[in-house]
Amino acid sequence: MNTIWNVEPKKTGGIMTMIKDRFLSFAMVFGVGFLLLVSLVLDAAVAAAGKFVGDRLPGGEALWQGVQLVVSLAVITLLFALIFRFLPDIHPTWRDVWFGAIYTLFYVKFATHGWQYALLPFHFLMGPIHGAIVNWCGHKYGYRNFDNGDLSRNTLVFDFLTSGELFQNNHHKFGMSPDFAARWFEIDPTWQVMRVLAKAGVIEIATPQRAVYPATVPAAS
Repeated sequence: MNTIWNVEPKKTGGIMTMIKDRFLSFAMVFGVGFLLLVSLVLDAAVAAAGKFVGDRLPGGEALWQGVQLVVSLAVITLLFALIFRFLPDIHPTWRDVWFGAIYTLFYVKFATHGWQYALLPFHFLMGPIHGAIVNWCGHKYGYRNFDNGDLSRNTLVFDFLTSGELFQNNHHKFGMSPDFAARWFEIDPTWQVMRVLAKAGVIEIATPQRAVYPATVPAAS
């Protein structure tokens, strides 16, 4: 945690101080683990309640599934916020803590392999920067292949710096296409990587839609 927040560790005053600090850190992690187990029990209880309600009220089970998801996400976010707040040798502001906890939540819910957590530092850094570039430059500068009724644009050559994300005009036209490039001179770097991974059997590309120019088929909504 000290490394994440760029904090110099406290100078220990002796072996007893070190043991105390390590014990408190261990107790915090153990307590978070216990609360996580409690959250699993709550998930099971909410799921059971949803089944009970679903058998008696139309749409009841779907409602409780939504409640279960919200409760699960809230508990996990709270647990990570507590870790980020109290484990470092300083106490960051709650604003920074919630920001980090929500980002981490994405990995907890959607990461399929443990190694993917190594990408978290890059996500923390590049997420806001990348989002600002795409949502500003991609709707202000560049050219348009399609009249989508919005301000989206394609921003070559800077598109290569964002791995294809600045083909926003193409993307808005073909929302389900994994390849954001539509014309012969446009190259989506991420799509090239996806093709290699698909051939290697690492991923499966399920959607059949592809961006084409000129548009000859209706774009998916």
